[in-house]
Amino acid sequence: MLLLDNRVLLAAIAWRTNLTHRQLADLFGVGVATVHRILERLTPLVAALLEPPGGSRSDLWVVTADSSPSRTRSRPSAPRTTSVR
Repeated sequence: MLLLDNRVLLAAIAWRTNLTHRQLADLFGVGVATVHRILERLTPLVAALLEPPGGSRSDLWVVTADSSPSRTRSRPSAPRTTSVR
């Protein structure tokens, strides 16, 4: 059985890289069933920590690949352009 810090690391790698359970099992030296159990247990716990207070999703942020946050609401849209031929 993996220690808690290694379980959290396994979950973070799984969420970030989309490796298969078999690949994660080989990487951490555990069985596929263990990987599955770790992800089944930690995913809802972390999701609950990330849930906005009161369950309101009206003011969410999106973090892009370059880690720059951008707002999902009240964002001005780019002006439409028309091409003239």
